[in-house]
Amino acid sequence: MQPIPQLWSILEQSPGLSNIMPEWQRRLDTTFEVARHWFRPTNRRGTTFPCQSPGANGCHMRVVEHSNDNIVAVCNDEDPYCDRIQLSPADIIVHDLDLRTLASIVAQVFDFSPEFAPVEGLYQTFLVGKIQPIGSRRFPIFLTIQGDKANMKDAAVCLLAKIDTPFVLLSPTGKSVDKEMADLLARHKSRFILLEDILVWDEVNGSLTGTEAAPGLLADFVTQAAPEITQMGSMEHFPTPPGASWEHFTFEFLADSALLVWCKGIQKPRQLEPEHLGMKRQDNGQATKQWLLLRVLARLGGRLTWKDGDASKKFKDHKYSLSKKLREYFLLDEDPIPWKRREHAFETRFILRQYRPQRADDIQQELDSLEE
Repeated sequence: MQPIPQLWSILEQSPGLSNIMPEWQRRLDTTFEVARHWFRPTNRRGTTFPCQSPGANGCHMRVVEHSNDNIVAVCNDEDPYCDRIQLSPADIIVHDLDLRTLASIVAQVFDFSPEFAPVEGLYQTFLVGKIQPIGSRRFPIFLTIQGDKANMKDAAVCLLAKIDTPFVLLSPTGKSVDKEMADLLARHKSRFILLEDILVWDEVNGSLTGTEAAPGLLADFVTQAAPEITQMGSMEHFPTPPGASWEHFTFEFLADSALLVWCKGIQKPRQLEPEHLGMKRQDNGQATKQWLLLRVLARLGGRLTWKDGDASKKFKDHKYSLSKKLREYFLLDEDPIPWKRREHAFETRFILRQYRPQRADDIQQELDSLEE
């Protein structure tokens, strides 16, 4: 196994991750073979070409296109001392580094299903997948390629503002990561993991593979982000299968204090009571306002508009608390009861059924009790 620090450094020194292939070869040097399958041709053409003269030391020649069959690279100096180079159209085609391939390798090392999506508003920052440890919720993994500490800080801070769950932020090297940024992520139970620490070149198989340290680095993050895994006896969770979402769930009240829950992928439903969801008061043993709100939602078919009650701050607080309790118990990150702006209503993403017909007066009475 061979460390490849030059590859990771070059990634951070390549603005836009785009260049013509001769320039990629010059920059990557001996590590070009590692990344040669990551490049994707574009419809753009380069305007410079690496000088071939001995001792050029990064000097570039200017590309002049007389016609598609007559393309040359000429010296930029006023007194040119380099011979012009005849080029083909293929020599100046710009190739982007396809980070999707790199993301899929990371997914193999960390054993999660690869995803790849740019993070809106963040330069060269991508969601590459999510991990879901047994007995815990899902945590996103991001990859960012930044050339300096200021841009890295912007990426980290913006992700902390966007994401309401702990996450891993992958970076090629630690050059742009300082202790202040690492501590900032740690306070939010998130962390940086460096590609140079988790990937090496397998010369025998001609491929990137994980280091011995990689599993431990991810395990350290999980321990920090999901302490409930080491405290399984203190709180029970629903056995939500990997990949499940709220749309896979059906809730049905059997009685005022009994809820039956089905989930796609789980053979048998589970019967829940207020205490299972942390919705039982310790002082008198009664169900909390959050359980009452869930019951009201069931009797309204899972949708509560402001026609059904006043939009008071106290009511909204109960709704947000209910969503938090459900996310914690079912180990899902998404809001189970989002606000539908056009309908002016809260609506459950899961199917929610009532166990018996309910008169409008009774529903209003229970809604009023939420304001007490």
